[in-house]
Amino acid sequence: MTAFQLTLKLILFVAVGYAARKLRVIADGFDKMLSKFLMAVPVPCMIINSFNFDFSLQDLMNCPLLIFLALAALALIFALTQLFTRGMEPMLRKTVRFALLFTNFTLLGLPVVAELYGERGAFNYLIFTLPIRIVFY
Repeated sequence: MTAFQLTLKLILFVAVGYAARKLRVIADGFDKMLSKFLMAVPVPCMIINSFNFDFSLQDLMNCPLLIFLALAALALIFALTQLFTRGMEPMLRKTVRFALLFTNFTLLGLPVVAELYGERGAFNYLIFTLPIRIVFY
C-alpha cells in the first residue's frame, strides 16, 4: 500500500466519524468510552503484534540507539516548547506544551508505520516511542 492510499483511508475514516457525529448516529460521551476501549484493547494488541517477527541480534543492538535518539528528541522538543510558550498564560502554556510534546504517536502512528515500513519498521517505531510512553503515562 502506498502512502497516498493510506492517507485516503485515514481521510475516509475521519470523514465517516465526522458525519456520524454530525448526524447524531453516535451518542454524547461515546468518544470517552471509545478512547478507554482503544487504550485498553487494540493498542496493547498492536504493540504485542509488532513484536511478532523473526528479529536478529542486530535488531536488538539498535534498541539502545533508538532509545537514546528518542530521549534526545524529547529533550529538544521540551526545550523548544519552553521557548515558544514563554509569555503565555499558565493554563494555555500547559495545554500547548502537552500538545507539542505528545502528538498522536500510538493510535494512528503504529498502523501507519507498520503499513509503510513493515514489521521491522513497526518494531523500531515501538522502541523509539518507548521513552515517550513512559514520560506520557
